[in-house]
Amino acid sequence: MSGFNLYRNNDRYYITRQFSENDTTDQTSLEGVSAYLFFERNTLNKKFYADEGTFFEFRTRFTTAEEYTRPGNTKILADTIKENHQWFQLLMKYENYFKTVKWYTAGIYVEMNFSGMPFLSNYVNTKSQMPAFAPIPEMQTLFLESYRANNYMGLGLKNIFNITKDFDLRLEGYVFQPFQEILQKTNHKPTYGDAFNKRYLCGTVNAVYQSPVGPISLAVNYIEEKEKPVSIIFHIGYFLFNRRSIQ
Repeated sequence: MSGFNLYRNNDRYYITRQFSENDTTDQTSLEGVSAYLFFERNTLNKKFYADEGTFFEFRTRFTTAEEYTRPGNTKILADTIKENHQWFQLLMKYENYFKTVKWYTAGIYVEMNFSGMPFLSNYVNTKSQMPAFAPIPEMQTLFLESYRANNYMGLGLKNIFNITKDFDLRLEGYVFQPFQEILQKTNHKPTYGDAFNKRYLCGTVNAVYQSPVGPISLAVNYIEEKEKPVSIIFHIGYFLFNRRSIQ
C-alpha cells in the first residue's frame, strides 16, 4: 500500500528544564509532504496482548519539511530559524509467537529503523521528531529521550504463561540499541555520540485478563533511564494512538 500526507505539526516546548511559570515556550512548526510505501501481514489472534500468530511490517518513507522555530523568552535560542529538510526512512517490525506446551508460549519481537533525518534547530525538537522504540504500552505515553534515535535495533523476548483461556501472566524483556546515540551539547544543539556506546533495557511483568470489553491489565514496568524506572500501571481496554504524520 502507498500514500502521502500533507502535514503541519506545531510543537511548544521548553528547551531547558530550568524555567519558571512566567517563561514562554519555544515553538517549532514543521510542514511539508511525506510519501510512504508499506507492506503489512498480521495473523495475531488479539489486537492487544496477543499469544498466537505473527506480525510483519515493512515501511519506507520520504519526507520534506520546512522548519520554522521561534524562541521563547528563556533567551537560550537567540534567533528565529527557518530551514528546509528532506530525508528517507526505513522501518521493519516483526513479532512471532511459538506455542511450546499447553500452558506456555514464547514470543520474539524485532524492530529496526534506519533514517536520514537531519538535526533540527535544537536537541529537544530533534529528539521529539525522531522515531521511538516503545514495545511496552506505557512507553507510548511518555517522552523518553533515551529510546529515540535515527538508526537503531530493538529486540525482545516474551514469556507468556497461559493460566486459563482468558488469563495470562506475561514476562517481557527488551533491549534497545541505538547505532549512534543523539546527545545534547552545551549550547543545546544535538550531536552524535560514539557508535554502539550505550544500550537501554526495559521490561514488564503483566497480568492480563481478556474480558468481553477488552483486556484488563495490571503491570509492573521497568524502563531504564526514566526518572523513576519502576511503575505500576492498571488499565481496562485499549491504548489508542494515531500514526504520526512523518513516521
